[in-house]
Amino acid sequence: MIHRTVPNWARIVLLVLNWGSFIPQVRRLRRKRESSGVSLTYVLFNLINATEQFAFATFLTINDLGGLLVGDPHSRGDQINLVQFAGVFFLWSLIFVSSVRFPSNDNLRGLKLAICPTIFILYLLFAIVPLFLQRATPSPGGPGDAPYEGWIVSWAVLIHQSYLFPLTSVLCLASLITQMHLIHSRRRRGSLSFKGLGIQGTIFSIEAVGWVGRLAFPWDDFKGQPRLGVLILWYQRVGWIPINYAFMALVQKALFWMLILHRLHGNGRSQSRERRPLLGW
Repeated sequence: MIHRTVPNWARIVLLVLNWGSFIPQVRRLRRKRESSGVSLTYVLFNLINATEQFAFATFLTINDLGGLLVGDPHSRGDQINLVQFAGVFFLWSLIFVSSVRFPSNDNLRGLKLAICPTIFILYLLFAIVPLFLQRATPSPGGPGDAPYEGWIVSWAVLIHQSYLFPLTSVLCLASLITQMHLIHSRRRRGSLSFKGLGIQGTIFSIEAVGWVGRLAFPWDDFKGQPRLGVLILWYQRVGWIPINYAFMALVQKALFWMLILHRLHGNGRSQSRERRPLLGW
């Protein structure tokens, strides 16, 4: 039995909330016309995660593969999920392009401008483009060569499940380190949206729970089997989506509170400097 517990109207609400949570950061970048304070590596890691979600869901839909991120048969809920993946990919792409395009006074800016776009292009070439080559290149046995096409699809799914899904989870957590380092190296937050971090920390937490019910998994088929093995299988099929959202929620909340503490600490240092001459007298 495959459990789906989130109705389509709730999926649409979550989609709107998810997209809306990006507005503060996008608006702040567009208003300030500079990207100081926003770690390009932090944005890159989140963009790779969003790209993986959108590309893999599209790949499964095109090849009519159910039981992973999409149901069997495909449903209206699957279409809503795909639209949300596409929107999140677009929004992170917009933030990434804005961060590259707008000037910044952050340390190692030139090096990151050279490395981060290159990493993303290499990721697209080696991880995403091969997903769709099977559709673009003719099969040795001609159109409809099911064994060949099935072999290519199976290998693509295996590589993403075994290596790229775990990589995206690691990158979601690693984004905290890159942005945290930049926050500590600056006196002001620059173009990083304080409001956006707080909103996304809350919305992504809701999404992490919601995605468990939005993605199908046949739990009843694995009754009596070792729990660890079932959880690993769940992660490889659909669980990496809610887990990554949980990681992103953790990162955004941590950065939100870090900015608060950084601001308080900065104000404390400013006040101590102002009082120092008075104490000298």
